[in-house]
Amino acid sequence: MSTKVQSDKEKHDKEIEEVENDNRTLLEISPKFRLWLELDDESLSEEDKALLGKGGALLLQKISETGSISEAIRDVPSKHGAHKKTGLSYRYAWGLLKKISTRLKKPIIQKFRGGRKGGGSELTSTGEELLRYYIRLENLIQATLADKELWEAISLKLIDKNRLEGEVVSVMRDPIAAKVKIELKVPTVIHSLITTEAVDDLNLKEGDTVKAIIKAPHLYLNVA
Repeated sequence: MSTKVQSDKEKHDKEIEEVENDNRTLLEISPKFRLWLELDDESLSEEDKALLGKGGALLLQKISETGSISEAIRDVPSKHGAHKKTGLSYRYAWGLLKKISTRLKKPIIQKFRGGRKGGGSELTSTGEELLRYYIRLENLIQATLADKELWEAISLKLIDKNRLEGEVVSVMRDPIAAKVKIELKVPTVIHSLITTEAVDDLNLKEGDTVKAIIKAPHLYLNVA
């Protein structure tokens, strides 16, 4: 084997190893997110655009479930240390609800009197729609992040499906480069442009079974 062929083979093997190492590393990483909604108004400051985050959405959900702000705040974690274990303060919760209503210019909650407990609170149609919108977006993002095939499509992760097994159906050579035509078992045919020396080194010929590893803008071949 010539020195250049040996060098190309070592480079080829190193690149494949890098692909596999990147794959293993990325598979150990999981994305997390916190969703918040903002008003689409460029005249507002970033602070005044803020409308609804995770805590506010949970508060609306608990009010919808319990019919009471007092009961709802017990299950909503607080960012403020003094209330971290006991939930939100009533004053903070009511201030948050009022701020959202003011920025939407519509009430998101209404109080009512009567009933077994003497009264309570409920979401208005605007509050219900805001909560539904937040939950739909959150579910959509969670489903997207859980979709591994979508991750592949936008090149965020490489998984086993980036390794395509197929049969070499033709090898077109010239002194510098070789074009290898591979028929996949899917069935799909892909084309790989590699050096002629690499073809010689891998001893590629029609009928061979190979595995193609995709890493844009190159396609590497391993003999199966």
